[in-house]
Amino acid sequence: MILATGDLTDDGTPPQYATSVTPWPPSPRGSSRYPGNHDEGPAFRLAFADLLPSDVATDHCSYVVDRFPVRLVGLDTTLPGRHDGRFDSVREGWLDQTLSADDRPTVVFTHFPLSKPA
Repeated sequence: MILATGDLTDDGTPPQYATSVTPWPPSPRGSSRYPGNHDEGPAFRLAFADLLPSDVATDHCSYVVDRFPVRLVGLDTTLPGRHDGRFDSVREGWLDQTLSADDRPTVVFTHFPLSKPA
């Protein structure tokens, strides 16, 4: 599985997304893309609409890859128009609900650390 945890573009413009949606090298397990602070949420969703699951979170682009014995949970901690991230109560609630829905081993990944910067 190839996981991209953000910054698939420099500033989220349509030409940059056109380049970033070019197929990646084949992977027998597939690939998933998650936004970083250089990716703009609506443009990211539009560019990767064919690759995102239908149940992607509506107020942030977090989702689960559920095709393996280990679940992969991508947590979108980006903030629109900013270069820092946040693990806020909305994302915490989504993550709590997601983790409690299944007891399989789970890997959670983000673009930004979950802790506050020093």
